[in-house]
Amino acid sequence: MKKAGILCLSALLIAACASFPKPNQLLAPTPIPGNSGKYMCPYTQDDTVAEWVDTGTAAKAASAIGSTLGREAGSRLLSSVPLVGSIFGGKVGDEAGRAIAVKYCGGWEKIKATSDLSFNNCEDLCVWLYVTKSHREDYKNVLSLAGGIYPELNKKYEKYIKKAYKRQQKG
Repeated sequence: MKKAGILCLSALLIAACASFPKPNQLLAPTPIPGNSGKYMCPYTQDDTVAEWVDTGTAAKAASAIGSTLGREAGSRLLSSVPLVGSIFGGKVGDEAGRAIAVKYCGGWEKIKATSDLSFNNCEDLCVWLYVTKSHREDYKNVLSLAGGIYPELNKKYEKYIKKAYKRQQKG
């Protein structure tokens, strides 16, 4: 019985891995040169990490702390209505975490001033990072920091990559 369960779990894991596209199976969106887009890229045109990323090494931890504190505050404020309190707390937590992450990176002015690539939407940033940078040693740390600045990047990372793959398969 245990053997059958292990085989079933193994098959599910293999299927899950097979369904997630590899970076070389996707086309990278074209970044906007400069910082006129809504989403700043954590890498620069010369393939180095943007200065704001170096400045914000503590941002991920700070973001997690802010998010936890916001959720706790929201649930305490609205404990009589648990669902609303949890939703409110999550949104407050994400915003608090984002504000802390931005602060640790030097503020929006520094983020914009030290970025020379940007994107109009988070999906393009996500797919571009995956296709062009996922092979780098620093990728997970940089992605984690960018996710502190742009929580949507963390929440929809897998969805955006799968969506891009499906769109390119059709297209």
